[in-house]
Amino acid sequence: AIFNPIIAQTELVEEGAFVRTAAHSVTFSAAQQQKIDRLIKQFADSGINSPSVKDAQAAVGEDVYFALVDLGELRPLSDSVVYAAAEYRELMQKIVDFIRANGQITAGEVRDLLGTSRKYAIAFLEHLDQQKITRRVGDARELLKTDISFEW
Repeated sequence: AIFNPIIAQTELVEEGAFVRTAAHSVTFSAAQQQKIDRLIKQFADSGINSPSVKDAQAAVGEDVYFALVDLGELRPLSDSVVYAAAEYRELMQKIVDFIRANGQITAGEVRDLLGTSRKYAIAFLEHLDQQKITRRVGDARELLKTDISFEW
């Protein structure tokens, strides 16, 4: 907002919280891209029981990991739980669809719905709360937003 007059007069592009020159894009070396491709495949193969943040950082390096987060390719839910964007959207949509159909969802229902452990179920529910998509009511969550889209 503060930089809008500057952006309008230059060749800068605003992308969310970031500003870049119009010609700039993040590129990875061939070796980095191979590691990224292996990691993304690992996320796809793992489904709900994704590699940990620590494992993801070890697989591609911390700098690349944080670049992937900034680019929206990885979606961390907590200090230990992270998903590739595609799996994140799919799993979050399942939870939201369940809440829409049933009015609310509990940690046990998330665990059963996604076929996972309590660790991942709680991470998803707390993330939904932090994003102000849901709110906790007793042991359940209900939707705060009705116009939810996971397309980014």
